[in-house]
Amino acid sequence: MVRFEWSPWSTLLAAVATLHLILAVGGLHYSDFTMIHATSVALREGRPAYDPVTLNDGIWRNMNPPQLNLLTWPLAAVPLPLAARIFRIVNFAAFGAAVLLVLSPSELASRRGGWLVVAALASPALVMQEGAGQVAGILALASAACWRWIAAGRWWLAGVAIGVLCALKPFFVPMLVWLVLTRRWRPAATAVLTGAGLTLLSVVVWGIQPQRDWLGAMSTVTWFDSRFNMGWTALAMRLVGSHDPFSYQVAVAVSVVLAFGFAMIAARARAERAFLQLCAASIVATPLGWLYYLCVPGPLLMRAVYDGAKLSPLAWLLWIPLPLVSQASTSYGLRLTLGSVYAWGMAALVWSLFRGGYRQSNQ
Repeated sequence: MVRFEWSPWSTLLAAVATLHLILAVGGLHYSDFTMIHATSVALREGRPAYDPVTLNDGIWRNMNPPQLNLLTWPLAAVPLPLAARIFRIVNFAAFGAAVLLVLSPSELASRRGGWLVVAALASPALVMQEGAGQVAGILALASAACWRWIAAGRWWLAGVAIGVLCALKPFFVPMLVWLVLTRRWRPAATAVLTGAGLTLLSVVVWGIQPQRDWLGAMSTVTWFDSRFNMGWTALAMRLVGSHDPFSYQVAVAVSVVLAFGFAMIAARARAERAFLQLCAASIVATPLGWLYYLCVPGPLLMRAVYDGAKLSPLAWLLWIPLPLVSQASTSYGLRLTLGSVYAWGMAALVWSLFRGGYRQSNQ
């Protein structure tokens, strides 16, 4: 029998956070899923899959690789907004399942667990994930399963999970580099085979052209300085005071260097801790590390804090509901400080994880 030990305050705030989440998500347009859905429909009909899509805030292109559509293809036959609603529910359920993979019901029912649930429900990352209709909930489930398999020594399953993460979001490749650097050859091979297998399957189903079109769409990225970007490019552009974006080729080259650097540092840590470090650091290393990707390491961060992790107070910047100044602000100081709260918060979080803030009793 699970004993419910939440304090009155955490119970009240959890209810308020749940209401806020429902209202906020309902008020946001499922813009990201609109592009995912458009790609799925185009692939189903044999049309070019990565053409620009007109949304309520401009013209955008889907940046998700074709293999993601192996998951979303059933929704191609479902019209919007119903398809978006289904995808939101699936991702929220996956996020909840990820939490339950790393924290038991009795731990979640504890006094500390109550505050962790409040933090999760109140997270702007979860609001943005559900509002935009992204895939971070499913990715969170894959990362939580991977962490559990690593802890249990089931490395070939961990390799499968890492392969799935890298195939759906290639910026998680530091995890694969870490496997190689630590000479875990079998899970590394399993990860490569899984990722390559999913990519090859998408080629078999839809041909090679969608892969080329996706790479072409990625090369058009110019919005590195978005207030919701937690990748290194956001702070780099603001530090140098530039409004002109890096070329995508330069951004990718720097990201590759960062990926190897983070993987080399993580190679010194215990496996479970290293995986959490890289799950978070991958978001900083990529050119576009959107706020909703914080949901991916989110359940593992809840586990870390439950176990006594000491994180930088600046990490709480990630819980500010909205950026504090307009992206159009021309003030160097405002853009670098109040306009970059999420980037600074993510940098502080990653710094804390690599500084050894995750202390487990069995280390």
